[in-house]
Amino acid sequence: MRAEAENAAAPQILITSWLQGAGGIETHLLNLAGVLVESGAHVWVAARVCKKNVPLEAAAPRLPVRFIKTPFDRNTRRLRLSTMWAMAAWPLHFRGRRFDAILTTESGAFTRFLRRFLKPGSRVVGMYAGEP
Repeated sequence: MRAEAENAAAPQILITSWLQGAGGIETHLLNLAGVLVESGAHVWVAARVCKKNVPLEAAAPRLPVRFIKTPFDRNTRRLRLSTMWAMAAWPLHFRGRRFDAILTTESGAFTRFLRRFLKPGSRVVGMYAGEP
């Protein structure tokens, strides 16, 4: 019973980003997810774009984090289809779950869509990735 109570109290974190392969932001998110899990958080990673050989996707089961993506994630030319799929299917994956924070490298309409899955008073935390 106590384990269930501790489990329910664990922070729920959603990380969302384009995952282009092994690189700087992908490595940062892999390390961040690991630290969050070690700190007791339940971490979800959601990607509309996820190229082949992304270390975070491969490491998700052992971390453990919940990793979700779309059937159109490999091809950026299908971003609109990937976004529509995410907006239709991901709420079913979340099943009423509310997150304590959303950590994202994205901004715009899709990030605004994800805000509906935040607990009241929680925040979206934007991270910058790329060349200054």
